[in-house]
Amino acid sequence: MSLNSTYISSPRLFLSCRPLVVGREKLLRDAGPDEVSLQRTADLVRYCDIVPMDSGRYYEAEMHRNGKGDRFLAYFLTWSEDRTAAVTLGTKAKFFFTSSLSGCSVSVVGPPDAPTVFHANAKGISDTTQAQEKMDSLLPKDEGVKLTKLKYEPKAAQVMEELRQQMQREKQPVPEEGMVEPRVTVVGAADDGGKWTFYYQQWAYYFVQLKDRSLQKQYITITPCEELYPAGLRNISLDISKFFEDRFERMDHFG
Repeated sequence: MSLNSTYISSPRLFLSCRPLVVGREKLLRDAGPDEVSLQRTADLVRYCDIVPMDSGRYYEAEMHRNGKGDRFLAYFLTWSEDRTAAVTLGTKAKFFFTSSLSGCSVSVVGPPDAPTVFHANAKGISDTTQAQEKMDSLLPKDEGVKLTKLKYEPKAAQVMEELRQQMQREKQPVPEEGMVEPRVTVVGAADDGGKWTFYYQQWAYYFVQLKDRSLQKQYITITPCEELYPAGLRNISLDISKFFEDRFERMDHFG
């Protein structure tokens, strides 16, 4: 069974065991930083193709404007810097993707047969709390569910300490420096009756530099896929003990 067929058969099961990233493209209808850009539903239908990346360590949902092979129809809502984009879903496709989150917020409101999805960004504000307040001002306040950076961003220092402990248990050199790249992927799927369900997957990419500066170790960890809408948002946490994969690479030079 191909990756596309596997995803179509059960998006939730696919996301429970495979890290998935969704890219971005230019908004078709832009708006100012204090406005919401409502995209036309028909403009957002793409042909999705799920492909392996980095030798299958993670996967990408590529969006195309033409069908080829077993690509499948899906709505695709992208994002734009310091903007909020939104779309109300219909029946032109049974699947939905939005660009993966590394700092943005997503909100889903409205009835399951016609939900509206918001994707907000506040890149121009460096303070996390202030940025979230800015995004909150353009997201619905009293209904639906919301997934924010304050809920899904792991604490890098804590994660790095857990990584050091893990590597000590593995009797590997202890890393001197590290970087955490959290990712959250939000997708939707409609049943045969046209009712939409949204899921989120949290995964993180951990990159550590060893003391001799000649070796790097990369980890990808993934949390079980959870329902976001309509069931509501559950607590999100990263379990550092569940490593999806690790790999060593010898580097000639490390900048």
